[in-house]
Amino acid sequence: MKRCNLMLLKRALLLGIVQISVWFPTSAFPLEADSALPSRSALSETVYEDPHGFFRIQPPLGWEIMTFPNDPRGKVKFIAPDDKKVSILVMGWAVDWSGFDELVLQERASTERLVDKYRAVGGRYTEEQTNWDGEPLHTIHFKIPGQFSNDISSLLRGKNAYTFGYASPPVVFTKYQELARLCFQSFEPIIREHSAAEAAEHVAASKVRVAELEVAREKGHDSVAQILEKR
Repeated sequence: MKRCNLMLLKRALLLGIVQISVWFPTSAFPLEADSALPSRSALSETVYEDPHGFFRIQPPLGWEIMTFPNDPRGKVKFIAPDDKKVSILVMGWAVDWSGFDELVLQERASTERLVDKYRAVGGRYTEEQTNWDGEPLHTIHFKIPGQFSNDISSLLRGKNAYTFGYASPPVVFTKYQELARLCFQSFEPIIREHSAAEAAEHVAASKVRVAELEVAREKGHDSVAQILEKR
């Protein structure tokens, strides 16, 4: 009987891992063996709907919802109530790219600029490609040892790009990673038509945000915790 129960438990755990790896490979969020895994009840029952019409998603229950009303793109940041350096960022925006390869090049270039700025303190990144709902998913793992860990995954649907990011200090990365994964599982992209002018406006918004954070960094402000917003 004990052997049967053990086999059932192993099977249940395996099915759970297969389910969550649709969003991120297990290497993106390595779980501690004794970590208590949250359930769907850890997500808010209230679905956040992007006012620009790019996506819907359930935020973690009790997390602060930070919006960006001056940004024309779909963009929201969820911040942990007990640690303001732990956050989840979700974005959707209009693009005029030829395909997924161009999205990968854009994300890689953005990350390489970050690495150049933080190389002296050990900044580095790795990348991998998996899939989500039959579409390729590009994931970048960016780290500053002892300071910051950031996983960002990007998806392209037609002329709509979507980004999902989870960031935290390394010491608490595993504490929230399963909750972040559950949040991402609730994500629903909304495919919408847009004009070339809207795509150009979204590119401009990204450049403005980068410029704002560059000014903050040059003034000595700690922008490491805002890396996810630098898009």
